Amino acid sequence: MAKKLTDEQVQQIVEFHTEGLNNSQIAQNVGVEKTTIGNYLKKLNLTRNYTKSLTWVNSKAKCHNCNLEKSEKDFYYTKATPTSVGYFSTRCRTCTQIQRDININNSPLKFFKIKIKRLKQRTNIDIKLTEDDLLKQYIIQKGLCFYTSSELVWGTGLGINENTLSIDQVIPGRGYVKGNFVLCTGISNRCKNDADLDFMRLWMPLWYEKIQQGYQDGILY
Repeated sequence: MAKKLTDEQVQQIVEFHTEGLNNSQIAQNVGVEKTTIGNYLKKLNLTRNYTKSLTWVNSKAKCHNCNLEKSEKDFYYTKATPTSVGYFSTRCRTCTQIQRDININNSPLKFFKIKIKRLKQRTNIDIKLTEDDLLKQYIIQKGLCFYTSSELVWGTGLGINENTLSIDQVIPGRGYVKGNFVLCTGISNRCKNDADLDFMRLWMPLWYEKIQQGYQDGILY
């Protein structure tokens, strides 16, 4: 039976796998047995990487994914620590980012976790939401914009889309907390901006009615 790993260790396995490390390299950096890595990759439905270290010729190496020769700056490098060795990713930065996008876009929870992290980086407003809170709200709204009922588009690396999922604090100033947030399209959030309920009652009556219905249904409080 596989050794029980922490959530942080599992996340490390996913990250190291995304960077193209093989099971032995992942095991060395996570600090567990190679067989444990193999078992967890099976549980995560990830295919083992059969890779070796990069081979440098004239300061260039071939990406193990796209097979293009790239310079050193085109590969991520992780510095050595007292418990792990330093290494270059065997995938170039472009291939690594593409794989990360794929991993995130296959999991709403991963996307919502990154969404909250980026929101915290952009604002000083109080944020007391988790990825589970966002997923629950997404299911309640059936994947539709709270204000327009348009289908919400979520994921990374998808380019610009007016229907990209956005988090709206219904009453500005209360913060991103339970009972004061909904999911909507990015363009809807920009239109609403910092409008309070009095403004919306006058100038956005349809959206105001939806908010009032949200209070009656217990979605907002």
